[in-house]
Amino acid sequence: MHKEESIKLTEAKERIEVFQQNVKKGKKLLKTVQEQGSPKQQFITTEKLKMQLKQHIDSLQTQLNNASFIDYNLRTDDVIETVVNNLTSVAEVDINQTLGLCSSLKEISSIANCFFIEDIEPIDVMKLEVHKEHSVKPGSHITGGTYLPDGRLVLCCLTNEKLQVYDKDGNFLFDTSCRERCPIDTCLISSSEILVSFDDGINKYEIQQNELNEKQKISSKWEAWGLAATKDNIIVGYEKEVDVLSMDGQVVQNFSRSGDHMSCVAVSLTGNIYYTDGNDVVCKTLDGREVRRFTNPKVRDLTGIAVDKYGNVYVCGFQSMNICVFSADGSHSKMLITDINSPQNIGFTSTETVLYVCTSLDGCLFYSLRKND
Repeated sequence: MHKEESIKLTEAKERIEVFQQNVKKGKKLLKTVQEQGSPKQQFITTEKLKMQLKQHIDSLQTQLNNASFIDYNLRTDDVIETVVNNLTSVAEVDINQTLGLCSSLKEISSIANCFFIEDIEPIDVMKLEVHKEHSVKPGSHITGGTYLPDGRLVLCCLTNEKLQVYDKDGNFLFDTSCRERCPIDTCLISSSEILVSFDDGINKYEIQQNELNEKQKISSKWEAWGLAATKDNIIVGYEKEVDVLSMDGQVVQNFSRSGDHMSCVAVSLTGNIYYTDGNDVVCKTLDGREVRRFTNPKVRDLTGIAVDKYGNVYVCGFQSMNICVFSADGSHSKMLITDINSPQNIGFTSTETVLYVCTSLDGCLFYSLRKND
């Protein structure tokens, strides 16, 4: 029985290895298309890979239906007595079949959409390094930014009251006047819409090829500063509190905060909300339960937060003039950038390989993220 089961497991191992290679090839293809392809190519490739992955999983489940994990347990008799009195039995082997390999694939099916997009192994923030790439200087105080699905970057230019759009290489494309209102922060809410915060409310803009069209105004209690969004909610940072709004602007949750600067906010892939509270970054669930706090005495006057797909937290220190990264559990932190002049906000490219920092005086600075092995 051992020989038969070993053959089954060897075959199962080979099939899983083929599946693993298919996943790696799919990820490599998707990364290339995300970096170089058009939005249409990105969409078509992603949908094809999703379908192919589902087919691979279904095939694997069928092939592994009869394969199980086998546990051998030897129950020994009294050997001396057996040898003397009865040589027909020395021991009995109990064979327990436990979890089928096929059932363990259900979890894989549930995360099929992430398999080609997310890396499984988290980043060790202590090994993370940044290297400055380039910068753009719109001649204005930059307070926020966001990347569009096609790789273009929208920057909030406070002093010249415009939204400026750049390509992935930092080349200026076009700008949109905010009609004598000062844009403060922006975030993406769909493939075709962004939100922009102002001192008198929040505006929704439709993304066009060569312009951003103002569509709708959402009222706010006070001057809106930090902006972030989930699928169903808008998170707004004010001076003394943070509001969670429905997409039509109704308040569904509220958190109080302290600190001299307006609150910057962020959300993680899991839907947790991050905001500044004094010199801490607080992580809470949507229902208000505090998960943890992130703090480093070397980072002062926090003015920008970003959270990567692993839950690591990146924060700007305005007064301390630095950028710090915290591990997802808050147990480790590392200074990524020092002596940066008046950092205001921080964010990532869609692939999280480039970090951008909005500043008051030096425009928008771009840094590549690398793991130091």
